[in-house]
Amino acid sequence: MVGAAFAACLLSIGVADGATATSAQQHPDAPRDGRVEGSARGPQLDIAKTVNPNPMTVGAEAEYVITVTNSGDTDAADVVVTDQLDSAVQPGDLPADCSADGRTVTCGGEGTTVPAGESVRFTVPVTTSSDLADGTNIVNSATVDSATPGASGDSTRLVAQARTLTNVVITKDGPATVSPDGTVTYTLTTTNQGPSDAVDVTLQDATNGQLTTIESASSVCDSGGLTVTCPLGTLEPGQSEVVTIMLSVTPDVPVGTVIPNCAEMYTGTRQTTTEDDRSCVETNVTPTDPTDPPTDPTDPPTDPTDPPTGPTEPPTEPTEPTDHPDEPKPPKPDPGDLPTAPEPTPNDGHLPVTG
Repeated sequence: MVGAAFAACLLSIGVADGATATSAQQHPDAPRDGRVEGSARGPQLDIAKTVNPNPMTVGAEAEYVITVTNSGDTDAADVVVTDQLDSAVQPGDLPADCSADGRTVTCGGEGTTVPAGESVRFTVPVTTSSDLADGTNIVNSATVDSATPGASGDSTRLVAQARTLTNVVITKDGPATVSPDGTVTYTLTTTNQGPSDAVDVTLQDATNGQLTTIESASSVCDSGGLTVTCPLGTLEPGQSEVVTIMLSVTPDVPVGTVIPNCAEMYTGTRQTTTEDDRSCVETNVTPTDPTDPPTDPTDPPTDPTDPPTGPTEPPTEPTEPTDHPDEPKPPKPDPGDLPTAPEPTPNDGHLPVTG
């Protein structure tokens, strides 16, 4: 009874003073971290990261952009960003305020200040590996810290997908003409212009069985039937593969016939364009001139406009050897030593006199 009377007395006193009885609660603007209202918050660093392009391209360049914002009320000094790259990328040419140790990139550091309420930005260029599978996830993690006492750091993690993209080009070379019983040799060059690896590259060349017969093809090719198929496998960016195909012309093909031949390329990698996946050559069947004498293939060609050459000059008569100036000359003979002609024999009457 006494307690109830005492409580009633207190209640009547509160009402009499005009006060409202409420439970204790925190002011909505009061700090929630235990600090005294009005005290400095210190540097509050937030880090965010983006990548361009997104999705990334396998084998191509990309840029990570790291943004550090100080949402506190005190400048943050000696701010350091540590960026850990994925094993699927390599750092490129870094700006002056960044350096790399393997796949760990460090930006900022001593002398880098982020004023309160402001931001700084770092750009990290990278190149993705060209042999990644389509749809590979590339993970990148980054942290930020400051040497300022009481500063609050932050970390972030970005996952981006990498997609394959390439352009494979095929070119075909062959003769413009061929005789009815001749052979045609085609040279096919397949080149991957990148940036990604081109996987499952296959070359096919369909021939006309009424006009030609497959004689041979490169060892990588299967020349059974009327179509030559060449599985080239994986081509790295910048890599080329060359194959040759030889066809013989059917002997009864009429002169004037045009032999068309086209080759096509296929790949399992996404391409920027397919306009370069087909290449064709046309060869005209021309007659062989029967009046042309056979020529020795080793003889050099002659110019028909050259004038005929004349006979070669006769050999010159040999000249008498000249005396050597140091050798003694033979003495001249004495006239008395020269032989004399025999005197005529007188006619003694036994020989007839000729007259």
